[in-house]
Amino acid sequence: SGGILRDILCNDVPLVFRRELYASISFVSVIFYWLCTHIGMSLEVTVISTLIFGFSLRLIAIYFGLEMPKFIYKDNDEQSASSKDAS
Repeated sequence: SGGILRDILCNDVPLVFRRELYASISFVSVIFYWLCTHIGMSLEVTVISTLIFGFSLRLIAIYFGLEMPKFIYKDNDEQSASSKDAS
């Protein structure tokens, strides 16, 4: 969270809040790590496989241009609810 705070103080959008699949892949990798430890894999194999898994997902997302869904706000008075109430 230090990087997020730094970016906010520098008036920059933090990387985790951008369109790239950054935090989502980290979260999926944590679940993968937990599953590997839960089924009883050794720590060394778990760590190495989790690193390969997360890195592979990140490369796939970059290669195919996968992104988080974007919210597009259109400021159109004809379609807003408040303009329909006034008429």
